Amino acid sequence: MPSLQPEPSKIIVVNVGSMLENLQPTYDRLLKRRKIPENARESVISSQYFPALINLHQDLFPEVKPFEVAERLRGTSRIVNYCHKTSTVLLLADQVVGATLVLSKRHSTMAYVYAVIIDSRHRRRWATAYLKYHSLRRLLAAGVDEIAFQAFDGSRDTLNHARKVGARIIADNYSWS
Repeated sequence: MPSLQPEPSKIIVVNVGSMLENLQPTYDRLLKRRKIPENARESVISSQYFPALINLHQDLFPEVKPFEVAERLRGTSRIVNYCHKTSTVLLLADQVVGATLVLSKRHSTMAYVYAVIIDSRHRRRWATAYLKYHSLRRLLAAGVDEIAFQAFDGSRDTLNHARKVGARIIADNYSWS
């Protein structure tokens, strides 16, 4: 029988500029090889994307009810809200295929990235690098120097990337329970 205990994780803090600098060669390579579709673009959160964002959110966090996700997107939740200025929506032919959801409350020049969500049909391809690249640029433009995020112990790619860019682990073996 599977365990109902959440997977242990780490809370990581990393410099946005360092992450962007590390990601730049990958992004440039995707552009050079024409791996990024011409109809891909990024946008801020807006109400026209709410239904698709709620569906994507449900895929990754089924325990968060759709009405709660809608409140977070509208900025009316009592729990957490997603910032329209610093969150990024990934579009392909005007269809939502991903999002970086950044919490609306931040500390000085640090923001908390709640989730990077990508439609399963586009994961581990161009979409991941594209979304992260444009999300980091948006965060820098908004005056965010550092981001904090939760990385589960099973997320080896995320943890390895964080190590490469000098991330600090501020909580180890972390669990919300």
